[in-house]
Parts: sequence; C-alpha cells; structure tokens
Amino acid sequence: RVPDAAEAIIFCVGGLRAIGVAEALEDALQRPVITANQAAAWAALHGAGVSDAVQGHGRLFECALPA
Repeated sequence: RVPDAAEAIIFCVGGLRAIGVAEALEDALQRPVITANQAAAWAALHGAGVSDAVQGHGRLFECALPA
C-alpha cells in the first residue's frame, strides 16, 4: 500500500533491477517510479545529447532534462 500523500516511489538501491518493471509499477501504483539506475541512465542519455523519449521504461524517460 502506498500512502495517499506519496507523490512518487523512489528506489535508491543501485543493485535492484526495477527498470524493466517501472512502467508496470507506475500503472499499478498510479505514481511515478524512479530507480537509482534509471535516473543515472536518463542523465547519461541526456548528457550525451539524446533527447528522444524512450517508451516502456517509466515516466522519467518521457521527460526532458530541465534547462
């Protein structure tokens, strides 16, 4: 159960392979899900100049990097 006040679910554990289920978790929990590995990959892609949305790996990969 996720508290109603929770705005997102964050997995800070680097060894957890949750990127493959992030989108399913978001659908089930009705909140964004962000993992440490997912955030690092997202930042690396944007750092390399990749700005295209990546479908199927959660809402984070559909977001542009803030200016």
